[in-house]
Amino acid sequence: MNMMLIKEENSDNRYVIKDENFKHITRHLKLSVGDSFTTGILHGKIGTSKIISIDEKSLVIDFTPTKDAPTPAKLKIIIAIPRPKVLKRVLKHLITFGIKDIILINSWSVEKSFMKSSLITEQKFDTYIFDGLEQAKDTIYPNIQVFDQFRPFVEDTLPQLSKDCEKLLAHPKNAVEAPYNIDKETIVAIGPDRGFNDFEVEKFEQLGFKTVTLGDRILHQESAIPYIIGRLL
Repeated sequence: MNMMLIKEENSDNRYVIKDENFKHITRHLKLSVGDSFTTGILHGKIGTSKIISIDEKSLVIDFTPTKDAPTPAKLKIIIAIPRPKVLKRVLKHLITFGIKDIILINSWSVEKSFMKSSLITEQKFDTYIFDGLEQAKDTIYPNIQVFDQFRPFVEDTLPQLSKDCEKLLAHPKNAVEAPYNIDKETIVAIGPDRGFNDFEVEKFEQLGFKTVTLGDRILHQESAIPYIIGRLL
């Protein structure tokens, strides 16, 4: 944990820390009264917290805000839903990159069991989001949307979602080399390991998505996601 993230802001900037954060600060970081550490307020400022007091189950900190959260990436990402274990890792990667618009979609090649996992049906994303934010020293919570039907998403939602964006589809057929270092708002769609099918690719292309490639090597989705993000940013 590079930064402790506090969920709710207090007007006096004084907070009581309990449970796992308390254990981490006292047992792993081995901090004591008078010591300081980096802290962020969810949707708010980043700064330094000084430990005022400690007892057996909690500690009290005095928080001093010093700066804003890092600038979000100019990138929206659409991902065909992977298996739950992979999705947990992918979400943390996306958060650390500063991606604030994450769209998880169904597609022909997505296993039905992935869509029925509790991670998707109950959208239990908080743990992985908070881990990513604390890793990256960020406080801005992302917008994560899940769409369980491809065609309604691409026909009814995607036109507005992609409006005024550079539109990229990671797909090797009839593709050009993916760009580097984007300087405008961009949206990129990445399919499952087996890729989007021809119908799905056609629907993206009808909305102006340009197919791009990362080279001759065929990558798993989990590898392709950080690769293309690092390239675009």
